[in-house]
Amino acid sequence: MTDMGTLRCYRPDPSRLGQSETWRHASASATVTPNSIVVTIAGELDASNAHDLARYVEQHSAATDDLYVDLRDVTFCSTAGVAVLRRIEHQYAQRGSRWRLLSSPAVRKVLRVCGAQNLPQLETLDSAPEPSLV
Repeated sequence: MTDMGTLRCYRPDPSRLGQSETWRHASASATVTPNSIVVTIAGELDASNAHDLARYVEQHSAATDDLYVDLRDVTFCSTAGVAVLRRIEHQYAQRGSRWRLLSSPAVRKVLRVCGAQNLPQLETLDSAPEPSLV
């Protein structure tokens, strides 16, 4: 029988917000403002780094209610990447917060194949609504 335990999630260290990371075939960076965060991913999203993407977004999403996930520089996205996006969608829906996705042609293709076109998408950051004042 396996041991059962408690999983504790802590607010990330604010000094780490915005730090870039590089994973297998992908890199991440974040731009933090008082009212929103833009998480930018470049490269390939697959099973080898989907967990890293989820952790990175979670680390930055605690700082504000408005999140923009910029995947315009993603050249390949597997279903593992789509699963992470669905997880983000679920978390933000539970919080009553807002998030938006900017996607590349490769990401749009896998979203269409997986039936996930209903994720909240923007064409550009310029079309983003004004962030709410916190």
